Amino acid sequence: MGKIAKKEIPLNEMVKEINKNFIIRYSFHKLDKITSLIGAGKYNTIVGREKQIEHFRKVLESKQDKVTFKIRGSLKIDFINK
Repeated sequence: MGKIAKKEIPLNEMVKEINKNFIIRYSFHKLDKITSLIGAGKYNTIVGREKQIEHFRKVLESKQDKVTFKIRGSLKIDFINK
């Protein structure tokens, strides 16, 4: 018997869940140490579509209150549970 595939959640449903339950905070450490907020719908503008889906899956499966991603050495993204 083969493995049962996880049910794929459509991207628009993931965006709704992320916006409902998390605050997305990001900062570029090498430029300014200014922190900004972004919505889940525009998240792909800073990381791309593939990384967006990968990050959303990890965040939704996580049991932690805060999930952090560090990209390219200067971009830090925090998903903070509301």
